[in-house]
Amino acid sequence: MPQRDSRLSAAIALLLIVAAANLGLIARLYGQAHGGQAFFVATRVWILLLPGVWVWRVDRDRCSWAWPTRQELGVGLWLGLGMFAVIYGG
Repeated sequence: MPQRDSRLSAAIALLLIVAAANLGLIARLYGQAHGGQAFFVATRVWILLLPGVWVWRVDRDRCSWAWPTRQELGVGLWLGLGMFAVIYGG
């Protein structure tokens, strides 16, 4: 049963994020002046904060920070340089 609860929990989190992204975009495109812009900004804040709140409140896990290893930094550097080359070189 824990596997099913985990899948349901993940589906709900995904639905909340995707719905906020879509509603925010619709409000930005079709909203009237500042109301649509404010709703768009509110949905962006929601998208940024929901994952942290979800881990803290729903998963009941502690938020922790870990420094990246040298290998992870190297991978990030090469991926960043590759994206830079594609964007500016293409």
